[in-house]
Amino acid sequence: MLINLATIPVQTTSNYPAPFQAQVAGRQKQRLGDAAGLTNFGVNWVTLAPGSASALRHWHQRQDEFIYVVSGELMLVTDEGETPITAGMMAAFPASEANGHHLVNRSASPAVYLEVGDRTPVEQVQYPDEDLVAHQTSEGWAFSHRDVRPYSDATHSCGLGSRGMTPVFLRKFLIHWGWSPCFHSCSLASAPGTSDFFALRCHNLASILPIEIFATHCP
Repeated sequence: MLINLATIPVQTTSNYPAPFQAQVAGRQKQRLGDAAGLTNFGVNWVTLAPGSASALRHWHQRQDEFIYVVSGELMLVTDEGETPITAGMMAAFPASEANGHHLVNRSASPAVYLEVGDRTPVEQVQYPDEDLVAHQTSEGWAFSHRDVRPYSDATHSCGLGSRGMTPVFLRKFLIHWGWSPCFHSCSLASAPGTSDFFALRCHNLASILPIEIFATHCP
């Protein structure tokens, strides 16, 4: 099917937790793959305003990525340093290659590129410059600190509302991390020494020891 770019909605928001959203302000995405009904991989038409970045510097555990610069000039930032890329240039980022990357527009004009990525499920994304990890679950993307504590303001991207993560979501979070034995017995309880945070307390069938994961602010 033919795709008319003019009819594709422009997305300017980000599902990053609030402390990181400013880094991608000025990024506009049009999801061409979604508009065409593609399910195995995504294709986005992305416009970066001067000073904006494509994403936080990151790498994927299971999903490949590819970008093609359509117009303008961008800086590709990786572990190796910075490389200018211009119209007609391409770059690829294989899954599980621990080389954080992103594009930054340091020019005075907007730049446009195509990004392509597959949709292998149960994905995890690492952000080497930030205390941040992204986890793909059946509820959508969830963000945590590196020590697994969830970002309380990131739950909106999973459709859970602004009041915080629910016990159901936290169980799924545990399962995603390979702690499936916890699924049989979980309860939400006040976190020790706090009045405004809650913890999910589970009993592990293998060890009978409680596993406690500090959850989000639950007013």
